[in-house]
Amino acid sequence: MGEGLGSCSMEELQQIEQQLEKSVSVVRARKNQVYKNQIEQLKEKPQPQAKPAAKDHQIQRENQPYAESSPSSDVVTELFIGLHRSN
Repeated sequence: MGEGLGSCSMEELQQIEQQLEKSVSVVRARKNQVYKNQIEQLKEKPQPQAKPAAKDHQIQRENQPYAESSPSSDVVTELFIGLHRSN
């Protein structure tokens, strides 16, 4: 807890500092590993739910191969066969 360090030599203080730095490094590495594991677990939860929805969308597109891809693809055309009559 830092008590009694006044009687330590400079070399002892440097050794204590190195031990503290190593300990902090181990704690940080462990914390990062725990975070990575938690992130992976969270990523796995929504994936099984997302796959059926994507599969349903693919099946729907296969059943409607000529369906319009978006509302902006609506095209109005006028086809005249023969002579055009004006009113």
